[in-house]
Amino acid sequence: MIVWKRVKRKNWVIIGALVVLALIVIAYLFISNYRQRTSLQSSDAFRPEWAPEQGRSELNDQEKAILENVEILRFDITDTILNPQSITLKPNDQVQFFNLTTSTEFRVVGEGWGNILISPGENMTQPFVKPGKYPFTITELGYTGEVIVE
Repeated sequence: MIVWKRVKRKNWVIIGALVVLALIVIAYLFISNYRQRTSLQSSDAFRPEWAPEQGRSELNDQEKAILENVEILRFDITDTILNPQSITLKPNDQVQFFNLTTSTEFRVVGEGWGNILISPGENMTQPFVKPGKYPFTITELGYTGEVIVE
């Protein structure tokens, strides 16, 4: 009888460990699938016309011509200011967000176009291909700005 109780207890420990392992695997799969669905690279909505299609590494002549005319504009972000607060550009141009703070890591959260973490001294470049207004927020600093594509 005592041996039987030990076997039962041992089985419950094994079953419990398997359940915990299964939950960890499910959580990992859910998180990795969520990241793929929210990744900017997986969306063609912001893929510049000059960027090669997925699976192709070289640019054709039309894409090269578009790339030659692309402008890169920038937002400078410090602890005290976002400069400028608005940028107007043409389709396929790019915007760079520069974190000029010394210690503040922040997120640029664009309505419908991104949620990007930028560390101090780092920058991020985002292409904009379709006309429209693209508001964004610098969450940790409370700044708001806008990219306007004409």
